[in-house]
Amino acid sequence: MSITKQSAWTIFKGVSLRQAEAKQALDLLTKDEFEAYECLREDFEFEVAKVGVEAQNEAVTIREDNPVLMAELEPLHPSRWTADNYVALVSLFKGSKYELLHLSAMFRVNNAALLLDLAAPQS
Repeated sequence: MSITKQSAWTIFKGVSLRQAEAKQALDLLTKDEFEAYECLREDFEFEVAKVGVEAQNEAVTIREDNPVLMAELEPLHPSRWTADNYVALVSLFKGSKYELLHLSAMFRVNNAALLLDLAAPQS
């Protein structure tokens, strides 16, 4: 039995999210399946990194395109921000390609699963 790209992705995602079942599935692969998985894993890691870089570049561009707001917010500690400050900052990302990723990062919500979903191979 050979490993499919989709099954390799499922294992990769599970391993990345530290799911015990994924580690068990990885341990059950034959030598040939594991070698095939390793090749696909490298591709998956590249795609995750690519999405991360694209999202960072998008965030930098959005911030650079809004120097007035950034100049207003940067000297303030977030504990001193008003609702209007938060709304203004969050609104910058509305409609961006990686909107959910930016917002989850901004509010320090674990977004590993979201990042993986964004990098998932298309079926």
